[in-house]
Formats: sequence, structure tokens, C-alpha cells
Amino acid sequence: LVTLAKGAKDYQSSEHNKHVIHNWMDEQKKGRHKQRVYAAIEGKRVLFDQREASVAAALDVVDGTSPNLASGKTFSQLGVAGNGRFIEGAARKMPLPEGDPNAAVLKLSKSAQLVLGEKDQQFQGALTLVADSDEVAGNILSIAQGIVAIGKLQTNKLASALALTQDGPSVVGNVTLPASDVVDMLKADAARKAARKSKESKD
Repeated sequence: LVTLAKGAKDYQSSEHNKHVIHNWMDEQKKGRHKQRVYAAIEGKRVLFDQREASVAAALDVVDGTSPNLASGKTFSQLGVAGNGRFIEGAARKMPLPEGDPNAAVLKLSKSAQLVLGEKDQQFQGALTLVADSDEVAGNILSIAQGIVAIGKLQTNKLASALALTQDGPSVVGNVTLPASDVVDMLKADAARKAARKSKESKD
């Protein structure tokens, strides 16, 4: 991974305590203004962000010099060791674009939590959206059900496996699929993107 990073455009590095933070220009970013990517490798973890300060703050949490999620009330259920999760994320006050129904669901939420993992060859995912009230959560559920219904009409495996529930001000989407199905979907998506990029380069 370090070798790949060093081979990226305009590679640089800096030190933070005992760690090395790598950074390079993101050539995949569309538009005139390119952004830098900052990353650090800590054991089996790879930490990414578009700001060096955020990577440094995450390293402080890993080192135990800053409080982790378990020390707070909002996201205390995240970051628990030994749960088989490979992605855990949470956000509040999300600035999102107008007009996208997916963004509308998130804009109605005051916080969102995403958990992805694998157990016994089964991919497991959960998205929890927390609203200001039960009524707003009901609106989120209705919009989400509409999006899922469209996905099912398109024979989308992910949409077909998704179960939506409401618990007070929270809306939870749970999905369980064979891990092999998820790998196949990722490969198919990568193939579609490669074909589209190839076609665009020829036009």
C-alpha cells in the first residue's frame, strides 16, 4: 500500500507522533480543482480523509490519546471490537444536494449510522437514520420504501434483500446477502464503469 501511495501523483509525507501520514493528488476527482488525499496505515487499518488534521485526529484515537466512540452517548455502539464489521461510519449535520430523493431521506435525518460486516459467509449491513420525531421518521420510512420499491422493480438484489423498520424516531434498514453475491455485484459495477470510461475515451 505504501508503494502504491508513493507512486501516486505529487506524493508527499509527514510525521504525526510515531506515524507517517501519506498524501497525494486525487487524479480520479472530476473538475478543475483537484484535491489531496491523506492516508495513514496503522496495523490492519487504513485511515483516509481529505484533510491531514482529520487523519491525525483518528490516529490519536487509535493510540488512545483521544477519546473514542465508546466514551460518548451518540455513537457508543460503534467501534466495538470483535464484531466482524469492516466498515463503521456515522455523521451528523450532513450538507447534501437538493433534488435527489436519496439526499432527501438523509436531509430529514439529524444523524446517520452505517455498519457493514461479514459473518459465516454472509454480508450484513445496517443503516440507521435518526430523526427529530416519530412523525419525521415516518416520512423518512415512506420515502425509503418508495426508493426500495423502485429498486425491486429493477430486480436489484440489494433492494430485494433490504428490510425497513421504524422504532420511534429511528428508521433502520437491514440487509443480509451471501458474500459471494455482493462480490459479484461489485465486479459487475466495476465492469460497467470500465466500459463507460472506455466508451467516453473513444468518443
